[in-house]
Amino acid sequence: MQIRCISGLPLIFVSLLECLRFFSIIAWMVGLFLWNLPSIPANNLESNSLGDELNIKKEIPIGSKISTNITGKDIYFHERSLDESFFQEKKILVIVFVRTDCPLVPKYFPKLIQLDKEYNSKKVQFLAVNVNYDETIMEMATQAVQFNVPFPFLKDINGSLVKSLGVQRTPEVVVLDEERKIRYRGRIDDQYAPGKTLPKPRDDNLKNAIDAILANKPIAKTSMPSPGCRITLPSADTPAQPLTYYKDIAPLINNRCVSCHQKGGLAPFPLESYEQIKKQAEACAEVVHDGQMPPWYAAKDFGPFTNNSSLSLRERKKLRQWIDTGMKLGDPGDFKIDNNKVFSSKETDPTLAEPRTQTPTKANPNGIKADPNGISAATSGQNNKSNSRSEWQFGEPDLIISTNVSKLPAAGEIPYHYLILPKTFFSETWISSIEIKPENPAVVHHANLLYVSLREPSISEAMFVTGYVPGNTGAMYDPGVAYRIPPWSRLLLQVHYVATGKVEHSRIKVGIRFPKQQVKQQIHHILMDVEHFAIPAMHPHYSLRIGEKLPCDATVIALFCHMHKRGKAMIIRAKKPGQIEEPILIVPNYSFDWQMPYRYAYGKMNLPKGTYVSTESLYDNSPFNPVNPDPKAVVKSGYQTNNEMMQGFLFYVDQHENLHRKVNPKTGTVIP
Repeated sequence: MQIRCISGLPLIFVSLLECLRFFSIIAWMVGLFLWNLPSIPANNLESNSLGDELNIKKEIPIGSKISTNITGKDIYFHERSLDESFFQEKKILVIVFVRTDCPLVPKYFPKLIQLDKEYNSKKVQFLAVNVNYDETIMEMATQAVQFNVPFPFLKDINGSLVKSLGVQRTPEVVVLDEERKIRYRGRIDDQYAPGKTLPKPRDDNLKNAIDAILANKPIAKTSMPSPGCRITLPSADTPAQPLTYYKDIAPLINNRCVSCHQKGGLAPFPLESYEQIKKQAEACAEVVHDGQMPPWYAAKDFGPFTNNSSLSLRERKKLRQWIDTGMKLGDPGDFKIDNNKVFSSKETDPTLAEPRTQTPTKANPNGIKADPNGISAATSGQNNKSNSRSEWQFGEPDLIISTNVSKLPAAGEIPYHYLILPKTFFSETWISSIEIKPENPAVVHHANLLYVSLREPSISEAMFVTGYVPGNTGAMYDPGVAYRIPPWSRLLLQVHYVATGKVEHSRIKVGIRFPKQQVKQQIHHILMDVEHFAIPAMHPHYSLRIGEKLPCDATVIALFCHMHKRGKAMIIRAKKPGQIEEPILIVPNYSFDWQMPYRYAYGKMNLPKGTYVSTESLYDNSPFNPVNPDPKAVVKSGYQTNNEMMQGFLFYVDQHENLHRKVNPKTGTVIP
């Protein structure tokens, strides 16, 4: 009897059993084909096509001793080498190559974390290397936080690690022994591949290689094909149209850089002219490509935040392309910005347009002149046209209050200074923005501003007004939103000073602006902090977490994070009633030098009453942390830099509140 299979092909002299066998062979062949295919992620996650080839000139044989002076950059933007002591003291170095858009990479993180925990005490060091040239260091750090990876990440900036170790895909691993010879290269195991998942691995290649090296035995399989995403090394990217300074670069620099990079600004050099930018072009291109500048530390896909200063991939590439194509000047008439608005020319250079934000100028350490009253009135920003670039970030204040001059020692730990400002608010007063401005910022580690009641001498966390830290000088609220200072109150500055090696003087000014319209909502905050803790010595991934519930339906105004030198990352999460918990902010590579608020546009982040908001802080007290003062120390909680802090702030207003407060725009006091 002849049998016709489903495919429609006639099979002569074949039994039903043989037909089924035929299909099983076909299925096996298809499976084998899919197993060996490069990764084809869904939803276009993989940016490389199947035709992409790794531009490596020659294969690096197993047994090759590599040069350990090859470098990459860590999450802190520091260049690191495999020959530094942190790596050299390890018996085995396991390097896994990753990228954020390869779907096989996250599948293997749990396995890698498990192996890291199992072998860490045996001097086996795991290291992840990001190889996607277009991904920033922040994106690399975000992946580490999202998958709770405790071991270090490096960015292969120029492909030197890929070329030196001969890898071709992610997540491929290379195992180096104590002599830094390649002992194994290939897949982690055989559990995952495109189109196939096993319940558990049948061939545990990486683990077997580590065990063999530790036992001083030969490795059974020193090289295995690695499924996953092809690696493509960086190459020159030529723009479709010629780029010029006036048309393409000046608007970008003006929008994102000049607010700090101006004469007397916070940045170390100005970028206000073609010649200045040309002089610093390579330095700018490097920090822009890495994502280090403009400074912004919130992971993408959160927000949107109104003060987001980061650049898009297209913008980052534009600067590099302009440099590579000769830094052409172009036509001054092409300089346009803000929806084709052409700014007026300056005497020195047409690109000297007014910055979008007002920026503090650097302090003049010899120019301190004490005001006997410590208070001065100031006109509003709109009326002060004689100084187009205000020294105040939020514009000229209505009221400026100053401390007396403090004399600081040249060395040693300086106790906290508590400075009561010489101004009493006898009536209920509302503030629309407030800024703390040290005249000598080099000596101010941070400062907290609180109000204190002359009727109730106790101080609580609820009295916090705003703070000063590197990267953040104060607070500015949305129209109709203001901060309330109760009657019979004064402002108190808690200042953490640091010694600089010479005797210093410090005076701090506080600039206040009052609402120019009716106040509808009062700003509130919750502070999520762990007051007492100790981070073990040498711990690379210590975690603290705390939270509380919102007392009302809240519109979130801003978020803020604070840690010290061991701080690595911070996550703020929200769990709405009856829903799963989700992160609303990830700061994946926290910077002690750039602490900034993350401000929402009004109404963009609303959380219902009873939402549980939590903060998790991650600390790196290991030698790999380049700013760690002493990895061998047990780090206790405390206010000094060598101690640690854990603080997550959420500022909000009650959605249903409408105060109808009419205030005097010159004094901030309530009009009856």
